[in-house]
Amino acid sequence: MVLKTRFQTLLYLALTTVAVGLATGIADASDLEQRIRRAVEKADLGGTVVTVSVRDVETDRPLAGIDEDRPMIPASNMKLFTSGAALHRFGPDHLARTELRFDGRRLWFVGGGDPALGDPVLLEETAWPVAVDDGDAVVHRGLDIDLFLDLMVDSIRGSGIDSIEELVVDDRIFDRVHFHPDWPVDQLDKTYCAEVAGVNLHLNVLRIHAHPGSGSRPEVRRTEPAAPWLDLTMTATRRTGRKDTTTIGVSRPAGRNQFRIYGNIGEPISVQVTLSDMPTIVGELLRHRLRKAGLEVGSVRLATAEDPVRPGRTIEPTYGTPISTLLTRCNTNSVNLYAEALCKLLGHDVEDDPGSWANGTRAIRMVVHERLGSEHASAFQPADGSGLSRKNRITADTTTAWLASLARDPELGPMYLESLAEVGATGTVRNRGAGLPQGVRVDCKTGYINGVSCLSGVVTGPEGRQRAFSVLCNEIPGGVPTRRAKNLQDEIVRLVAEDLPVRRTAIGSD
Repeated sequence: MVLKTRFQTLLYLALTTVAVGLATGIADASDLEQRIRRAVEKADLGGTVVTVSVRDVETDRPLAGIDEDRPMIPASNMKLFTSGAALHRFGPDHLARTELRFDGRRLWFVGGGDPALGDPVLLEETAWPVAVDDGDAVVHRGLDIDLFLDLMVDSIRGSGIDSIEELVVDDRIFDRVHFHPDWPVDQLDKTYCAEVAGVNLHLNVLRIHAHPGSGSRPEVRRTEPAAPWLDLTMTATRRTGRKDTTTIGVSRPAGRNQFRIYGNIGEPISVQVTLSDMPTIVGELLRHRLRKAGLEVGSVRLATAEDPVRPGRTIEPTYGTPISTLLTRCNTNSVNLYAEALCKLLGHDVEDDPGSWANGTRAIRMVVHERLGSEHASAFQPADGSGLSRKNRITADTTTAWLASLARDPELGPMYLESLAEVGATGTVRNRGAGLPQGVRVDCKTGYINGVSCLSGVVTGPEGRQRAFSVLCNEIPGGVPTRRAKNLQDEIVRLVAEDLPVRRTAIGSD
């Protein structure tokens, strides 16, 4: 063919350049996949099932995949979907609210399903004013749960209330199925299995402070929150010999607040255990403190279906937690209670019924359908919000599509990525990421339950180019250390980071 005009020559060069560029992109993607496959082969993971997906965030183009459509147990990678669905549904300005209300006879504690109320980590960061004699206020920083409850009692007294006929705890925003049927029954006293209710407080956990004491047995010096009516049985020893070490454990039967403390307590030590039926506990905690403050308080009960919604006047202040905080505690800190509360909040919001695991997981799947379409929604099978259930199923391909969709979102993306743990800096990956290229940032979520280790997130290069990745490892044999799966995940992240293309500016452009 003879090119007769300058226009035809330029057109030919342009088409050739496009073709070469496409071919190069395909070759690059294939090369990345081959390098990932070699890393998997060298990982020495025995019979572990490994699935991988890598996707360009800007173009949504898959770049590498290994069994990426295979359904896998995600462990805490499930939180990526729960938190993202909550942000999609509620928006970045949402607040989870808790209110105190008074109708002249009854004090109403109206729960909004907020998992952050009285969270000890957040209380330590809380600033609060204290009035001084000259009428000014001094700002203090840092609360514990008992001081937090005392300030709540002060607000009730300060509103002019001196007698309460009935204290009603309204937890109706959620159902009263407080722990998931798939969760391990023998671990329900562990903090990662904390119950989930429409009224939550102090992560629904009791901290017990024990001391060797002076008698034949150690003693409980105090609990947080202070709850002197709880049934605490001390069975621990108090040996202090040279070979005796201090250890402590506490057990609680499912559904009951009866605690047995065991171990050997040779020096002061504390331990945490979950509480059952937190709405009822909150009612008792408030009544106890109100009576100590001199107020008459009658009976305590939970709200019924016949009770009015938000009756009476509001007692200030109300308690609100920004969704950014909920997402960060869910993702960076991987607190299961936060994920499950977000799941039930979604169910309540979508179906206008008490939030449950059934309507919550339906709501998450609905958002996956809205953002990604029916094919990805059909591959997504949620059972709970946190990933503690072994019945959750996701695919690596759907995970990277989900991450890329949110990362591209100009309204939601920054808050969502900020909620994830940053490799080498925060959360569960603060000590990972050795060997990453300079200027690369990795925002991600880990996931671990027995036999499962996962890592998914977004790699951002120095020039802002982004790639979503997901590495899901299931069926890890008992003799294979989980560390090997984590090493493989870190190696794949490094390969993705090194493969990030440099954005080139065409000659003659601005």
